[in-house]
Amino acid sequence: MRILERSRLWIVAAAVSLGALLVGTGAMVAAIRSGIPMRAPVLVVVVVVAAITIPLALRYPDVAVGLLIVADLTRLSEITAERVGAPVFQPLLLLAIASLVLGFARGRLRLRWTPVYLLTLGLLAVGALSLLVVGGGEAGTATLLDFSKDIVFFAVLLVWVGSNRSLMVATGVLVVTLASLAALSVIQEYVFANSTDFHGLSNVDTPQTGSVTLRHTGPEFDANFWARSLVMVLPLAMSWLAVAKQGFTRWMAGGAVVAIGFGIYLTQSRGGLIAVGVAIVIWLVMAGRPYTRWLVMAPVVLAVLLAIPGVGSRLVTLADFGGVEQGAGDPSLQGRVGAQRAGVGMFLDYPILGIGFGEFRETVPEYQRKLGIQAEVLDAHNLYLEIAAETGVVGLVAWGLFIGFGLFVSLRAWLISGQSGSDKDRWIHLTAAGVISGLMAWLAASMFLHAANLRTLFAV
Repeated sequence: MRILERSRLWIVAAAVSLGALLVGTGAMVAAIRSGIPMRAPVLVVVVVVAAITIPLALRYPDVAVGLLIVADLTRLSEITAERVGAPVFQPLLLLAIASLVLGFARGRLRLRWTPVYLLTLGLLAVGALSLLVVGGGEAGTATLLDFSKDIVFFAVLLVWVGSNRSLMVATGVLVVTLASLAALSVIQEYVFANSTDFHGLSNVDTPQTGSVTLRHTGPEFDANFWARSLVMVLPLAMSWLAVAKQGFTRWMAGGAVVAIGFGIYLTQSRGGLIAVGVAIVIWLVMAGRPYTRWLVMAPVVLAVLLAIPGVGSRLVTLADFGGVEQGAGDPSLQGRVGAQRAGVGMFLDYPILGIGFGEFRETVPEYQRKLGIQAEVLDAHNLYLEIAAETGVVGLVAWGLFIGFGLFVSLRAWLISGQSGSDKDRWIHLTAAGVISGLMAWLAASMFLHAANLRTLFAV
């Protein structure tokens, strides 16, 4: 594939994601200015857009799955469910499945086998087994059902990419959509002074110790989870910039990198800031000699970044563990330390299959009393402890195999493509570097966060 053709694919991907995002945003802005109630204009837009896109989506799986990815990344289903009572994720998921089925029936797609199918089913089986053995309650069952939807979403993406070789379109939709949402956060902060939330596409939360702005959460419910999503795609945007030639595509790639970087800053997330460092260092090492030399500037760059208000002032609060141990200091850190104590206790009591998938929050009060934890604890605040506490050693092995295989495949592609100097292999080499860097950054950020919004991880 020539570089010109790949550039066109990026433009197609950008058009799909930006078109879906801007049509909805434009309709909502027009409704606000005209004073028309939200339900009527949104429903009209949905009907018109559906009439145009459904035939195209059924004909072209790239359109169907691209719209599904955009809807998920923007949390459009939650927004429409709340504001007009009509979630769109399930219809779009069914549309994508129908498009893939028609593609196979017409002979345009060909299913390719990968061990990821078994590894993914293994995650679901471990969750179900843990609930079956320990007798989980309603919370665990509901969590397992939600996870099952995530697995179906991932299976659709896996079949699409594997059968249609649509890796570039998928990457483009992912990067452009999240960069557009990050740009909305920047506009919201510096243009509208946080006077609007763009109808759920760009939300804000209260500041915490060391913050210099309100904490932007994007379309998600928590700034830390939004930071984790952005950090994961930042290396992919950097890979796009590195492979792009001069012209419109390069300007788009550069804009995506800047927007995502500003978006991460506006989250004021300590874990996100640490994960950014992990992502950039790994990417620079893997991207090749022209970029690795920038590592010599790392100490200077770090010193400059720590001097920026909202970066150093947030990271320095992590040093307050002494006060936390005495029941004082940052309430957020108190909750995290308490959650980790509770998680360790659960794992030690139930080391094989854990307390049951999705049962952490329901079991926490028992361990707060048992261990004398005073801080308010709701969630695990650590993915690895959550997996260990809820599904034990078996769950840790299952997740280790799943993530490990993804890293292995990406590393193999990175090594093989690095042996050639062709444009195609250079794109594969840099994209693989972006995927590995993004996954490692996600894993680093997950040291401070529990499992949530897993569909973004599955998309990468």
